[in-house]
Amino acid sequence: MAATLLSEYGIYIKRFTFNINPMKHITKLTLLSLTAAFCSCTETGTVDKEYMALENVKYINDIPTSYTLKAAEGKVLNLPIVHIEDFAISDSLFIASTGKDDGLIDILNLKDQTVRCSILRKGNARYEFMYSIGITLEVSLMHRDDTLYAYICNSPIGKLYKVNINKCLESSHTDITEVFEECKLPRDAFWTRMLNDTLLVTRSLEDMQTAQIRKLMNAKGDVVPSPVMDTLNRFKIPAKENFNIMSTLIAVSPDSPVCVEAPLGMNYINVYNPLESTGYTLCIGKKMDKLSDILRTERKDRRYMFADARSYHFGFAVLVFDIDEMTFQMNKKFTPSILLFDWQGNSLGKIDSDFKFNNFDIDERNRNLYVLNEDNLPVVFHLDSVLK
Repeated sequence: MAATLLSEYGIYIKRFTFNINPMKHITKLTLLSLTAAFCSCTETGTVDKEYMALENVKYINDIPTSYTLKAAEGKVLNLPIVHIEDFAISDSLFIASTGKDDGLIDILNLKDQTVRCSILRKGNARYEFMYSIGITLEVSLMHRDDTLYAYICNSPIGKLYKVNINKCLESSHTDITEVFEECKLPRDAFWTRMLNDTLLVTRSLEDMQTAQIRKLMNAKGDVVPSPVMDTLNRFKIPAKENFNIMSTLIAVSPDSPVCVEAPLGMNYINVYNPLESTGYTLCIGKKMDKLSDILRTERKDRRYMFADARSYHFGFAVLVFDIDEMTFQMNKKFTPSILLFDWQGNSLGKIDSDFKFNNFDIDERNRNLYVLNEDNLPVVFHLDSVLK
């Protein structure tokens, strides 16, 4: 059954198990009132900006399939975790959001598939969290001097914490400290990620939920100017429209402060550096989806394009559903795919599948791809011929 809880915007559907709802990795912005939005009538309004995009647009057509994931060929991992909400791979570690009251995040060793430690608790005390933690929403993993750190945002109270993962593994206790103490993070932010050791990016809904505002902030809480983000912030939807239109999945490069934004319901991806005010839009197809066309489409027929975005040293990857809302809401059969790109926006190939899955991550070192199947179990595929 679905769990519910209070978010900054009211009550929202938290996360479903996959056999009820195929979308596991979606933003808090998207999770709010999905069912109500699906059933609501379509409203059209004045459109000032048709595209949530940048000036430089590249078009990608007919990406050839490099590999097809076959359910029968994947290896199901027998991990000792009852429930996985979200996960990330870092070297030989499988870092999973579990939703458990005691141990919101489990860290496992992929070599022997054992839990090395469970960290963080639900609660209202210092260093505790009111809700479960989304790995791809609120956690930034960074390597510094052979040490892995996790920066974790506690949005409801506007705090940012740093966890020394190496020390957690050594002692089986959470090594956590508060950072950016002078910075008052927006409490209505539904996504916060570190760009580097001194800058972070937040996103929140403003103007009666008609605009999605990105902010670049430093350790003192000052907003750092970013014209490229200002360009994206100018995209607005009509009042009372479904704000899922603006929802995006975001990943940040491990090597530079470059962001990748993949909208849930549009066929293009924005790649930009907030510090240099440069970037481009990558359109998957011959023409970009227009806001006015979306507004004229019944919500059950609207596109559900991207479902996950991840970044790597070689580039980035996006999970493609490319179905309509009816297919998603009714949990009908469909097979997703993964598109791979380098940081210049050149296609590196397409990974198709013969089964339904959600959430994915790539172990670059060992060239393994991990996905969560319909039974919410992690499955690994070795893609030596694809991930070079």
